[in-house]
Amino acid sequence: MRVAGAAGTSAPEPGSAARGTSSRCGGFRISTSGYPVRDGPLASRRRARYASPFVAAARPPSAAAVRGEPRAMPVIINVNGRITGEAEAAVSPLDHGFLYGEGVYEVVRTYGRSPFLFDRHMERLRGSAGRIAMALPFDHGEFERCVRETCDAFWAQPDASDEVYIRILVTRGVGDISYNPAACHSPTVVIIVKPLQLPPPEVYEAGVRVAIAGIIRNHPGSVSPRIKSNNLLNNALAAQEAYRLGAFEAIMRNYRNEISEGSISTVFVVKDGAVTTPPLDAGLLAGITRAFVLEVAPAAGVTIRENVLQDADLFGADECFLTSSTQEIIPVVRVDDATIGNGRPGPVTKRLHAEYRRRVAELTRGWGAAAAGTVLE
Repeated sequence: MRVAGAAGTSAPEPGSAARGTSSRCGGFRISTSGYPVRDGPLASRRRARYASPFVAAARPPSAAAVRGEPRAMPVIINVNGRITGEAEAAVSPLDHGFLYGEGVYEVVRTYGRSPFLFDRHMERLRGSAGRIAMALPFDHGEFERCVRETCDAFWAQPDASDEVYIRILVTRGVGDISYNPAACHSPTVVIIVKPLQLPPPEVYEAGVRVAIAGIIRNHPGSVSPRIKSNNLLNNALAAQEAYRLGAFEAIMRNYRNEISEGSISTVFVVKDGAVTTPPLDAGLLAGITRAFVLEVAPAAGVTIRENVLQDADLFGADECFLTSSTQEIIPVVRVDDATIGNGRPGPVTKRLHAEYRRRVAELTRGWGAAAAGTVLE
């Protein structure tokens, strides 16, 4: 996605009829670049045409396809109802999400081509928006419809992957260069759909190394960690520190020097068979997957409590794992240079992941062929 420049590249205003756009997320057509662009009255007919195997057959195979290499799926992006490929997507340079990071977001993955725990993600999106005094332009149903149509545009591509990563962003919108929210008349909504890229199997089989970052998690009195904000500099700096150290993920402390969370995950430790995760008032996001793990734990015979964690709790753990919506449960076997337990994913982590996958399969039964993520044996 690009930021529109001054030379005629800015995004159409909502309601504009330019390039076949309209005021709603409905339908799409083939653009000259080969990417789907949303359309109006003839949407259903053009959708059928776009999905036709004859359209795909008419395109010459790529060099990568000829060599037998996997075909990279283009990213599909919906900006204020206009669905395009990455190169054609645009937001205004005067959007306050671009100028100031004023906005909120959610990341959802699919199982069986359906967004998982979508309502929970929408509730959290609405809560984040409320914490920055920003009204969302749609209800849950309208967001779901726009997400579905953006996914359909992705899946209309030949050989599209079944499972996708969905990022929903809402900014305060376009306005004058001012901190005054009244400068923005309506929010900007961006939906990004791309192939779901799961960690390689060895991540689940052998576990990962994490690093405790020197970057401190946002103080709740500044930018609250309870806001899933588009302004991710705090997380990005911590993650980049971990990457420089060759670690998979960064673990962040709060201003009280307690363990808070990962840059993109929630952390859990296991000691003597019991699992502990930091409480929300330790300065962490109310993770959707964190809550789901708390729900499935009893069925796995696992007790999870919320309690303050210190560095020593990580170093002295029998097991450790991370959770996130796209990666599920990731075993941790090293923190900095210290080995956790016996250096292998432990039995509690394995049981929880197996139960997690079983519950996902139960909830998604009938949705289609769910992505077969690795389950620890």
